[in-house]
Amino acid sequence: MEASPYAPRNFESAWEMAQIVAKSRLAASIATPEAAFVVMALGADMGMSLSQSLRGIQVIDGKASPTADCLVACVLNSGKAEYFTEVETTPEKSTWETKRKGEAKPRRSTFTMEDARLAGLVRPGSGWAKFPQRMLKARAKAFLVRDVYPDLALGLYTPE
Repeated sequence: MEASPYAPRNFESAWEMAQIVAKSRLAASIATPEAAFVVMALGADMGMSLSQSLRGIQVIDGKASPTADCLVACVLNSGKAEYFTEVETTPEKSTWETKRKGEAKPRRSTFTMEDARLAGLVRPGSGWAKFPQRMLKARAKAFLVRDVYPDLALGLYTPE
């Protein structure tokens, strides 16, 4: 597989790219070259291209946070999962299932609106108030990735 012409080849080219990314302001959560550099490095560690890193990792409260979809994509691209699929999503809960290659049984994760309320996530105007099913899916997926693929999730938490 040929390397992307946009992928940094060394520290200097990565730093130059980070400055361009920050200056462009196209990645809304990335305000500084330092933040762009960290996002690019984290993405590379997770096996993502530069553009995937910039789309899938946000900087929130000074922390690089991959989205739930980004974590699932890393799992699927790693070849470590037989599957990663939605079981059921309703307005009150979302359940996802995955089976890691080499493990005997699949694992499931469910996240409910009650879980979200207990965690103080449901606030007026929040994503939880506007798009509860999307948020439920994101939490259930992220928890499942962290539980079954900790080697890929790297202890990272998602913005959702």
